[in-house]
Amino acid sequence: MVFAINLAEFYALQSWLPTILEGLGHPTSTVVTATTLTTVGGIAAALVTGPAMDRFGAGYTLGVLYLVGSVLVGVLGAVFGASLWLLLCVTFLVGCCVSGGQKSVIAFGSLFYPPEMRSTGVAWALGIGRIGGILGPILVGLAVTAGWSTTGLFVVMAVPMLVAAVTVLALGRLRYRDKPAPVTGGRAETAMRRS
Repeated sequence: MVFAINLAEFYALQSWLPTILEGLGHPTSTVVTATTLTTVGGIAAALVTGPAMDRFGAGYTLGVLYLVGSVLVGVLGAVFGASLWLLLCVTFLVGCCVSGGQKSVIAFGSLFYPPEMRSTGVAWALGIGRIGGILGPILVGLAVTAGWSTTGLFVVMAVPMLVAAVTVLALGRLRYRDKPAPVTGGRAETAMRRS
């Protein structure tokens, strides 16, 4: 479910953000920059989420990322008419959460399979997630065709991210392997002893 939600959000943004921005009268340079920033945000997020997952646990880190992403996706619909710098900042941050979440959910998913079947399990999860990748753009397209406001559309798109956040946080609490592995010596071991 989480893989499907994340890919639905990612592909819906990649497919419809340019069309929505153009429809609202934004110049091509803004459309290209905003769409690119959603992907760049995911790359930037990977630099933070990887170490955070090691330090705080994969479930907690990914859950917080999705929770923040839910808020930002909802905000995105409201900033289309705002200043250019605000629009670009929000699209970058949405990319951090949605595209960055996609990179992180793979690591999170690997915790639920024994080592000998980990690659198969994650591959199946990604394959099933493609259902969301197909349905996300279709559902957004239906909403756009039906004349939904951009604010309403993005508020509705925020709800699945909230569901993903709650699901990941719950799964993370259930999995004993979600805790960071102790590292002998150094700061990581000291941090583990304190907690």
